[in-house]
Amino acid sequence: MPGKIDLETLDKRYERLLNEGERILSGFGVDRDEVVFTSSRLIISSSLGVTGKKKQFLVIPYHRIDMFQVEEIHGLNIQGTLKIWVGQFKDPIEKKYDRSVDIVWIQKILSRVGG
Repeated sequence: MPGKIDLETLDKRYERLLNEGERILSGFGVDRDEVVFTSSRLIISSSLGVTGKKKQFLVIPYHRIDMFQVEEIHGLNIQGTLKIWVGQFKDPIEKKYDRSVDIVWIQKILSRVGG
């Protein structure tokens, strides 16, 4: 089930990818993927293959995000979908989340640092 990942765990997993002065703000897991919001960019990590040992990272600077959309089931924040449009992609990047994810805070991150 998709859910929030604590900052200590995210720091351990992603410290080698962070630039000097960059910090992790929040993140959540989606099946075999993780969505991580830093102070300057969005990192989407996907586990590939049967064992999941192979990783793929999609890194999107916030200024490259054209728009985003949040869909919630009946507005109850039980489960929903975050859609992010990036200029060079025709279709949005879609990630599901559960009620443990503070989607309002995620929207504030994307609104504050984007564009």
